[in-house]
Amino acid sequence: MKLLFLSLVLTAAALCAQVPSLPQRDSLPPGSRMPEISAQWINEPVRKTPGEKQKQITVLTLVDILSPNIFQTLRMIESLEKKYALETRGVVTLETVARNDLNLVKKILKSNDSPFVLAIGVDDKGRTFKRFDTTVGTLPFTIIAQNGAIVWKGHPVEIETVTDAILADEFSLSRQKKITALRQQLQSALKAGLPDVVAQTAEKILAIAPLDTIAMQARLYAFEQKGQTAEEARFLAEHIRRHPANSLQMRMLLLDLLQRLDDGAAWNKTVAETVAEAAKKPEDALNFAAYLLDRSAMADMPIQAILSLSDSAVRSFQSSPRQDMYADALEIAARAQYAACRLDPAIDLQKKAVAVREKSRSPFLNRSRKSLAFFESLKTLK
Repeated sequence: MKLLFLSLVLTAAALCAQVPSLPQRDSLPPGSRMPEISAQWINEPVRKTPGEKQKQITVLTLVDILSPNIFQTLRMIESLEKKYALETRGVVTLETVARNDLNLVKKILKSNDSPFVLAIGVDDKGRTFKRFDTTVGTLPFTIIAQNGAIVWKGHPVEIETVTDAILADEFSLSRQKKITALRQQLQSALKAGLPDVVAQTAEKILAIAPLDTIAMQARLYAFEQKGQTAEEARFLAEHIRRHPANSLQMRMLLLDLLQRLDDGAAWNKTVAETVAEAAKKPEDALNFAAYLLDRSAMADMPIQAILSLSDSAVRSFQSSPRQDMYADALEIAARAQYAACRLDPAIDLQKKAVAVREKSRSPFLNRSRKSLAFFESLKTLK
């Protein structure tokens, strides 16, 4: 299955799992003081003190580790932790608390093929869930607070939309309630298999929140269901043109579509535009370099751009507290050197990545060592 279609299918699954409206007995409405979070942490949250003009945002997600879509939910939160780790407008702390037994949670997390790197723990003697018991709908459920006061509550699929709006000083509870109501309509249309209704509802959300990732992916999913790939690409390209601050993810989805359409000229043009955008943020530089290494056809691989982006990411993350991202950048840079047929620099970069992961006791250490062994084994070929 194509990467694009898989992403859109997962979006549909997330929306179909959306929660019902909040119960009427809610005793913690927006504006209430955020209750204390008590947990036994498996991976403890990174807590930072906000600067003088920075917002302090806490994103608490309550989960049941046995929920059908738990891995998808945790991967989404994991990606958001990376996104907000380098945010300069505020300190965003994401915390995930499971209501299950500690050993069960550890067992479920280990059952996944790839390790989870996110702040997750289990409820400490039921204290956290008890403090929120009058506000929580069906799990998973998220509560977002700004400077200690509850701002919003709902399903985790809305974390990014709400958090981005708060950071931009654009959050409106009434506006978000409209989006939530439209998401519920979107949920019903997806379950009923009505692509035209999905498209209409998604466009209503985009009219309110043009950068809403979930709504955009639902709109693209409707195109996919009707086999309208060319129309899908035109729609997405026009949306990006009108809203150039749109996420890197949307630009990569457009590249996937252009590749499927075998439109080399448009693909090259979009790559050049996206390289210029990605170079503005180290995390985008890192992610887009990785994307190009994974998704480019060999004949079309923009190797010079990949080398430049990965080198920029390495320099940016070298002194960052997010040493996991520094190790990621080193490994992407090593792959870029390998793609450029420069084996010795690739080995040197991979050795540095292994050293960083050893120091941090990273769950990805064995994978990094295997990559290093592969590069080194090429030196023995005859």
